[in-house]
Amino acid sequence: MYLRRAGVKTSGTADVEKLSEVTPPSVSVVVVFPDDFHVRSVFGALATLRRHRPNALPVLVTKEPKRFESLPPNEGGVAPLLVPRPAWSWTILDAIRAHLDPDPSNSEKRR
Repeated sequence: MYLRRAGVKTSGTADVEKLSEVTPPSVSVVVVFPDDFHVRSVFGALATLRRHRPNALPVLVTKEPKRFESLPPNEGGVAPLLVPRPAWSWTILDAIRAHLDPDPSNSEKRR
C-alpha cells in the first residue's frame, strides 16, 4: 500500500518461477523476497528474469544478503540490489531511489 501511495505501480506473484512471465517489459525494478522460496528456484527465476527483462533491477530483500552477494551482474551490468531484512516499504523504496540516483540531494527533493 505504501508503495502505491508513493506513486509506484505494483503487482505480485507467489510463484517465483513465474517471475519473468508476470513482469511487463516496461518494468524497471523487481522486488523479490527470496527467503520465502528455495534458493535454487530464486537463482533460476533471476536468471530467467535477466534474459527476458535485462534492464530490470532485481531487488532482493533478505535476512541473508551474503547468500546472494555472489550473483553476477547481467550482460548489461545490472547487479542485484540487496536490502537486508527486516525492511519496511519506505526502506525498500529509499534503497531503490538511492541506487538509481546516487545523488543524495535529489532524494531530499522528492520527500
